[in-house]
Amino acid sequence: MAEAKPSRAGKLIRRLPLWSALSLAQKMGIVLASAGFVMFGVIALITSAIVSEKFTAIERTELSTGIARTTAYLAGLAGASQKKSNDWALRTDTFEFIKGRNQGFIAENINFAATTATGIDTISFVRFDKRPVMTVFYNRESGALDPAMIRGVDAAMQTDAMIARVKADPKSAFYLRVRGKLLAAGATQITRSDGSGTPEGFLMMARELRPADLREALKIDPVFDAAAGLTPGIHFKDEGIAKVRIGLYDQESRQIGSVTYNVERSIMAAGRQLQQMMIAGIALLIVILVVVLATTLKRIVIAPLRNLEGHVTEIGRTGELAVIGVDGRRDEIGSLTGGFNQMITQLVDLRARLERQSFLIGKNQNAIGSMHNVKNGLSPVTTLLSLIPQKLGFAGKHDLARALSELASSDTEAVRRQQLAAFASATVDNLTGQIEAAREMASEAARSLSQVVETVAHDPAKNEAGMGDAQCDLIAVVAAGLSIATYNDHGVAIAVDYVDEQKRMICGSRVLITQIVSNVLTNAVEAIVASGREDGKITVRGETVTHDGVVMEQVVITDNGDGFADDVAVQLFDRGFSTRNHKDGGLGLHWCANTLIAMGGVLSLHSDGKGQGATVRLAIPAVSAVPSEAAQAADRSGNTIR
Repeated sequence: MAEAKPSRAGKLIRRLPLWSALSLAQKMGIVLASAGFVMFGVIALITSAIVSEKFTAIERTELSTGIARTTAYLAGLAGASQKKSNDWALRTDTFEFIKGRNQGFIAENINFAATTATGIDTISFVRFDKRPVMTVFYNRESGALDPAMIRGVDAAMQTDAMIARVKADPKSAFYLRVRGKLLAAGATQITRSDGSGTPEGFLMMARELRPADLREALKIDPVFDAAAGLTPGIHFKDEGIAKVRIGLYDQESRQIGSVTYNVERSIMAAGRQLQQMMIAGIALLIVILVVVLATTLKRIVIAPLRNLEGHVTEIGRTGELAVIGVDGRRDEIGSLTGGFNQMITQLVDLRARLERQSFLIGKNQNAIGSMHNVKNGLSPVTTLLSLIPQKLGFAGKHDLARALSELASSDTEAVRRQQLAAFASATVDNLTGQIEAAREMASEAARSLSQVVETVAHDPAKNEAGMGDAQCDLIAVVAAGLSIATYNDHGVAIAVDYVDEQKRMICGSRVLITQIVSNVLTNAVEAIVASGREDGKITVRGETVTHDGVVMEQVVITDNGDGFADDVAVQLFDRGFSTRNHKDGGLGLHWCANTLIAMGGVLSLHSDGKGQGATVRLAIPAVSAVPSEAAQAADRSGNTIR
C-alpha cells in the first residue's frame, strides 16, 4: 500500500519552529480548536447571510406596504378634493356663477364654515379665458382669508398649462406647491347639473397637507418638504432607522415636493438579535463538541499513549524489560500495545542470548587483552635474552690460552712474562665486565618476565571491583616499563629521558597501570620505527594537575615518531584501530582509555600532524604528591637511560 503524502499545509505546519516541540495532546488540541474555529466561522457566515437576507426581505416588504398605504392615503386626499370639486362643479348655480358672478351664491356657499365643513382650505373658480372670477384660501386656525396664498393659488390656476390640462381632462387630481405649502387638489370642468352647457371654466378645490393629518391617519410622524428634486424611495440613515420618502406630483407629473417619515428597523433589530443568539448557540455547540472530542481523544488515545510513553521511559531508566498491561482493546491502540509487548518479549529473549554471547566475547577479549599485554611485556625479555649471548661472547679465548701457556713455561723471559700477565689481566677484566653486563641484562629480563607473569596471573574479573581503592607509586610503575623502549625488538636505539623529583602516589591498580604504560610506550616505539628516524627519542615527565576539581598525577609521554593527522584523531580510541596497515589491531588505546576511565582517570592524545610526533597524557587520581629523597627504580641524575 502506497504511503499517503502529507499535504502542503501539513508540511508547512511541521516546518514551524514550535510545532515539533509540542506534545501530541497539545497538537491535537490546536488542531481541534482550529477546526472548531473554522467551523464556527463558516456556519456563522452562512447563518448571518441567511438571517440577514430573510429579515431584509421581510423589512423591505413591511416598508413597501407602508409606502403603498401612505401613497394610497395621499392619493386619496387629492381624490377627495377632486370629488368635492366635482360635486360643486356639476351644479347649475355654479355654472351660472362662473358665467356671471353674483353675491347670493357667494354669500350662501363661499365662507369659512362651508369650506371647513367640506374639508377644503381653498376654492378657485377659473375661466378658460382667464377673466378673474374668485379664489379664496382660509387659514384653518384663524378662519381668516390668506391673501398671499390666494394670490399664489390664483396665479397657479391661471397658467396655460393648468387650463390646457383641465380642458384635456375634465376631472383631474394632483398636487400644488404654493408659497412653500403643499396642496392636494382636484379640478373639474363646470357644467349644469344635467351636464348641459358649454364649460367656460373649471372649479379647483384643494386641502393643505399637514403632518397632523397623516400622523392621525397613518400613525407616522411625517415631514412635508416642498422642495423639488428629492429622490423618493427608502433611505437607510443608520442600522436602527429607515427614511421613507414619497414624491408628490403636479398636474404635469412633475415632482413638486415629498412626504418623508422615519421607520424604526425593529425587524432588522430582531433579526440581529436572533442572529447573535444563533451564533452564540452555534459557538456553544462547537465548544461542547470540541470539548467532548478532546476529552474522548484524551481518554481513548492520549492517555494510553502517555501510559506507553511512561512505561518506555521507565524501561529506559531502569533497564528492566517489562510488558505493559493489556485492557482488552481491539483497536489500533490495543494492536500497538500488543505489538509492544511482543517486542518486549523478543527483546528479553535477545538480551538473554546477548548476555551469553557477551560473556563468551568478554572471555575472548580478556584473553586477547592479556596476550596483547604479555606480548608487550615479553618484547624486552626476548631482546635482552638475544643480547646476553653477545655479551658473553669471548673472541680472544685462544689468545688467552696461549698467553697462559707461555706464562707456565719456565723458558719465557721476564719482560715477555710481564706483557703476557698484563694481557691476561686485561682480558679477565673485560670478561668480568661482559659477565656483569650479561648479569644485569638477565636481571632486567627476569624483572620484565615477572611483570609478564604478574599480568598472566592477574584476574581480569577483579578489574572493576576495587581498582580505585588500590594505591601505587606512579614513578616505580613508569620506570618498570621503560625497558620496553630501551630494549625493543626492532633493534632501534631509542633514547628515553625521564626526570622527576616527586614521589607520586596514585589510586589505581599497579598491574593495570603498568599494562597501560607498556601499551603507550610500545605505540611510541612503533611510531618511531615507522618514521624511519635513527635518533628516536621518548621523553617522560610527571606533573600534578587538576581535572574537573580532582587532583591527579599525570604522566606525559612524548615521542618524535610519525604522529597522526587530524582526520584520524577521533578514531584512535576505536577498538582495533591502528594508523599502520601492517599492524594487527589489538585492544591498544581503546582498552587503555576504558581502563583509565574505570579508575577515574583520563587519557588524551595530541599531535601537530603527520611526521610531527605525538604526546600522550595519562592522568590518574592522586593520593598525595610529596618530595622523595632519591630516585626510586629510575635514574634521578638526569642522565639518559639507554
